Amino acid sequence: MKGRKTKYTPERVNEICEMIQADSYTIPEICHKVGISHDTYHRWKNEKSDFSESLKKAESLQDRNMLKIATNSMKRKLEGYDYVETKTVNKNIKVGKDKDDNPVYKAMKVEETTTTKHIAPSDTMIIFTLKNLNEKVFGENKEPENKDKVVKLKFSFGDKELDEMED
Repeated sequence: MKGRKTKYTPERVNEICEMIQADSYTIPEICHKVGISHDTYHRWKNEKSDFSESLKKAESLQDRNMLKIATNSMKRKLEGYDYVETKTVNKNIKVGKDKDDNPVYKAMKVEETTTTKHIAPSDTMIIFTLKNLNEKVFGENKEPENKDKVVKLKFSFGDKELDEMED
């Protein structure tokens, strides 16, 4: 007597790996889409070394893709960028009446304006990048050099002054 036909095929493994690389599916969603149970997925992952290796490769490719997207987004925030905005103004024009003598209107494009807008570089992203790329120069001190030194601060509010001691 023959057993049940296996669902484990190279095509199914490729389909699973493509979904992991796309990073738009959870494991339960992937299992549902390819017609296997969550338990089957984990059993294959634990028992089939080729499946486990394929998953690792797919996850690595997905991580690289995410890093590329993040790097490109960070670059845009660092440099600033331009984009085109198009605004369309429509006006309802009376074109006649229906059989019940109600007015019939048609939306007509009256005006279209195209504007190029500029997004300035992000100060926060610049600071983040400088601190992370050159910690010695731009990084924050973890502990003050002279932690025993007393600093006297003087605040002015209009005609009133306030002295505050900080240690």
